[in-house]
Amino acid sequence: MSDSLDLTHEYLGRYPAEAAPVLEGMDSDDAAAFLSETPAPLASSVMDQMLPWVVAECIQQMEASPAAERLRLLSSFRAFRVLLLIPEKTRNDLMVLLPRRQQRDLRRQMDFPSNTVGAWMDTFAPTLPDTSTVEEALAYARRLRKHWNHYLCLMSRDGAFRGMVSLSSIISAPNNKPLYYLVDPEVRALSSQATLLSVRFHASWDRASALPVVNAQSRIVGLLNQEQLREGLGTARTTTPVETGWATGLMPLITTAAMAWTQSLISLALGEKDGDEDDDPPGER
Repeated sequence: MSDSLDLTHEYLGRYPAEAAPVLEGMDSDDAAAFLSETPAPLASSVMDQMLPWVVAECIQQMEASPAAERLRLLSSFRAFRVLLLIPEKTRNDLMVLLPRRQQRDLRRQMDFPSNTVGAWMDTFAPTLPDTSTVEEALAYARRLRKHWNHYLCLMSRDGAFRGMVSLSSIISAPNNKPLYYLVDPEVRALSSQATLLSVRFHASWDRASALPVVNAQSRIVGLLNQEQLREGLGTARTTTPVETGWATGLMPLITTAAMAWTQSLISLALGEKDGDEDDDPPGER
């Protein structure tokens, strides 16, 4: 693999949020081609940061197998939003290529009204029994790696929600300490049937950036973070930054430079593939 493609992949791995707007600004066929050729874990990390309708356009221009592989690696929240924007036949064709558990979770989420917490939550919620120890929690966190989101939900043996613990409190506690002693009593779960408007000013947002979501039986069904809440309410990506000093004033220039650099890396990667095709002997394309 060429040095420029290695550099592009390294950049995508380190800065997926910065790469997302660049791909959003490309023609959807070019963006789809790039994401198809990029290793699925890297591609999905960028797609998770992109606008859902742009991802949906790209997915529809990919072959079914690579499209499904990238959908499989998206957060359940993002995969769900993307699938809703894809025509039903294409959506069904992609769904059957996903793992059965993921299919079940996605179909269940599609049953929620679009203005509810259940329709916007992420169905993956790191969870351990409430009798687990700090040592077990840390081992679980190492297995989860990037899926760890700084919060851990605790449940009883019958699956009922018992509370939430932050990673910071786990790290600072003795290894043999039971997790139920670390539960933050101020963090309350959201109902999956609640409307987004009704939880917008929920008191627990002052304690955590992601809140557990439970069903009517008080069983954990997912997490809702503040970014998902803002997107569901239509308030994401609409805030105008207020310039409060010279550093803040430089941010647009820094962002523009980063986007230009990302664009050049992606263009190099695409250009190399075009160049490779031009090197083929006539009649072998």
